Amino acid sequence: MRQQYSEDSEYGHFESMALEYETQMGLTTLAAIRKMERLCDTHVEWLSGAPAGPVLELGAGTGYLTRRLAPRLRERRYIATDLSPAMLEIAHRSMTPTGRAEWVVGDCTHLDLADASVAGVVGQMILHHLPIEAALREVARLLTPGGRIAFYEPNIVNPVHFLQKKVPGFRPRHDTPGETALYAPTIRRMLWRLGFSRVSVTPCEFVVNRMPAPLTPYAERVSRSMERVPLVRELGGSLRIYAERA
Repeated sequence: MRQQYSEDSEYGHFESMALEYETQMGLTTLAAIRKMERLCDTHVEWLSGAPAGPVLELGAGTGYLTRRLAPRLRERRYIATDLSPAMLEIAHRSMTPTGRAEWVVGDCTHLDLADASVAGVVGQMILHHLPIEAALREVARLLTPGGRIAFYEPNIVNPVHFLQKKVPGFRPRHDTPGETALYAPTIRRMLWRLGFSRVSVTPCEFVVNRMPAPLTPYAERVSRSMERVPLVRELGGSLRIYAERA
């Protein structure tokens, strides 16, 4: 059973693993980096249709998404938030000269930002750490009409994620107590209920982060093929979540 979200437990967990986070999560591999580059290209295309205004990133962590997405959105103010000051310090140091972001420490279920103050909200593997409906209500509050969201989250239908989140003994040691994975139909219904339109929750990616570099190009081709097969694509490892604030 999923434990209750605790701001204190999340804070302590990510403060303690900040220096090792990207290595522990397999984010430094060729496969992981190529996935993120492709995702950022797709995010930029979607966010280009949002009204003028800032983009807010929730759970920026060590800046894994920030340092790739912010430079692609130079025409927009980019605000990156996280609960952990240690994570944000690493994120700040990791930015290239072409990137820029404003760093804000805060819990993304209740941020100190005005209503309808941002045009886009993005996040990389953050919603599954949170009380999801509370977080999405906060997102809806912050977005201007026509504002857009772009999230990337683990898919509970994927066999590996199902084992890790639902079967005792398979949970990775780096998981937090309240961490889960998301079910696409539930997220779609939640976004519609909260007043979003143009909702798209798409399973994707069969390439694991720790894929050996020589095999990565072949695995990517197989993954693209599997994503085109009905039913099979529902088992993808991640969910790409896009929606527009009505």
